[in-house]
Amino acid sequence: MVLKELSWVYNPGDHKVRMIRDTYKHGEDKYKVLKTMNRPDFAILGTGMMGILTHKAFHAGNFSPPSILPVNGGFQITRWLFVENYSSKKKKESVQQVQEFIGMEGEYRQTILKTISPPPSLPNTDFYVPKFE
Repeated sequence: MVLKELSWVYNPGDHKVRMIRDTYKHGEDKYKVLKTMNRPDFAILGTGMMGILTHKAFHAGNFSPPSILPVNGGFQITRWLFVENYSSKKKKESVQQVQEFIGMEGEYRQTILKTISPPPSLPNTDFYVPKFE
């Protein structure tokens, strides 16, 4: 069995971000550096991990850019989120457009404007949130 995974790794020693391809074949891991950047451009590095998309995938998914507006008593943020729901026996994934209110005194409210479930199939994108144990 051959498994391939694209990911990005930050090295605090040299302050660079590298996009790597990890290939697992016949019990052996091999890494190949595909790109190195001094200042990360996540629109290039996006793979769907943690909801980060490339510019191409962002447009293919018909997503809108985030917005932050000052409103009475705080700020209104409109953005898209990748969501994993474990409330049932089977994990359910979706992409949600949300509107959030952040008040000057720490108040927080969220309204879901739109849900796409399952997330759209986009070029070179696999939506997921890494699990750390």
